Amino acid sequence: MYSMYYFFMPDVGVSVPQIIANGVWLDPEEVVPGADFCVGQYITFALSGVWGGVASTVYQWSLGGAFYNDGSNSVPGETYPTCSINYFVNASMLTSNTTTAWWVSGNFSPPDIDAASVVCTLHFYNGEPQLTVSVNGLFNMYRPNAAVTTVTGTVAADMFSYNGNVAFGLHYGLGLNGWTGPGITFSRTIDYGNFPGTTEWVQVINSCESAGVKDNYENWLITRTNCSDVLDDSDPYARTGSTQDSPNQGANEWLVQEIKDDGNFSMWLMFTPSDGQAVHRVPLQVVNWYWHGDAVGSGLDWNLVDQPPYNNANPAGNNTEAYPEWTNNVDNFRNYHLP
Repeated sequence: MYSMYYFFMPDVGVSVPQIIANGVWLDPEEVVPGADFCVGQYITFALSGVWGGVASTVYQWSLGGAFYNDGSNSVPGETYPTCSINYFVNASMLTSNTTTAWWVSGNFSPPDIDAASVVCTLHFYNGEPQLTVSVNGLFNMYRPNAAVTTVTGTVAADMFSYNGNVAFGLHYGLGLNGWTGPGITFSRTIDYGNFPGTTEWVQVINSCESAGVKDNYENWLITRTNCSDVLDDSDPYARTGSTQDSPNQGANEWLVQEIKDDGNFSMWLMFTPSDGQAVHRVPLQVVNWYWHGDAVGSGLDWNLVDQPPYNNANPAGNNTEAYPEWTNNVDNFRNYHLP
């Protein structure tokens, strides 16, 4: 095999191959004006200027940073919202003259500088030796500057207010005695920079043990069976700038003697750029949080009997490049026949 880099010109033309990204000609030494992109944007790379007289070409692309170019259902045969789409890098899509991907990694100021590289092997009609060409191009990758903060309430077993109604039960937040507000409130701040967009919340239940109540005849009435890696209600969980969750287990305090519930959750802040071109939703921040409670009592005398802490107080959001994933919906684990 005879190989050389593109700056050794064979006697088949005069052009120098160059990478184009969404119509912008990239330079291998510096980021040229216009080579500015944002996480979530689809970027199509193409190699232009390959010499004439080529019988066949084999391409191999390499892209810097964290990116994806394909996805499939996490549970074969299932569809949204039962399971998530899991994203991955499809290597076969990096072997053509053009390739398309979107990024999850980047930086706000300064942006990440990423490189697109392609190695192509040329076979010529005129019998000249096989030629290997390596071409590079640099581009900026921006990512919004986002932060999620939380405010948490307390866990108790007494009267609480939920959806405009007053009830008795085991609850996270929403207490009437010494008002605690929601169980957990999520608020986001975000600087989009030059790439405006929209945000959404997505919540996944990482794990929940069985929840329910024990009646006065020692019978457990299960209201939710064990579940893990399930979507909490819907995708998205909310589209507002802030959202909240107040899990609870209601019961008739005179007909039951024990109430239990728990949950380990992850709340994602997702971002979608709105530049009018093809875009993809990407993760920005994730908050991991939990609560639990096991209350025993009778009538108006109830106490938590499991060990504190009953929740993690004001958990912080963390930057993430990982997508939320789930294999089912929590609705499929609920029993709505409450005592």
